[in-house]
Amino acid sequence: GKEKRGANHARSVLDRKRTAQGSGLSWAEWIPECKQAVIRIQRGKLWQNMGVFIQGKGLCCDIEETCYMAERCNLLVTLGKKVLSVRDLYTLMEMENIHWGIYCPFVHMK
Repeated sequence: GKEKRGANHARSVLDRKRTAQGSGLSWAEWIPECKQAVIRIQRGKLWQNMGVFIQGKGLCCDIEETCYMAERCNLLVTLGKKVLSVRDLYTLMEMENIHWGIYCPFVHMK
C-alpha cells in the first residue's frame, strides 16, 4: 500500500547519487520552534510555487516542501551549524506525523 510505496520512495532517494550545483543551490535554515524552514538564499523558478511569505521572516516552507526541494538537490538545509541530510529531514517529517501516505501524493502533485 501507501507505506510500502513510501518506503520504496525513501530508499530510491537515499540511494541516489547527489550532485548539487553551487550556483543553483538555495539555502534554508530549519527553525524548530516554527516547524518551518526559512529560505535564506532562493535560486531557481521552483520557488514560485513553494512556501508562504511571512512578514519579518521571508519565504518559509513546511517540512514537506523542505524535503521535496532537498531531495532534488535544490536546497541545502541547516540547523544551527549542522547541514541536514535528506535522512535527517525525513526524520523531522516523521516527528511531525507526516507519513508517507501524505508525503508521496504531495511529491506526485509537484
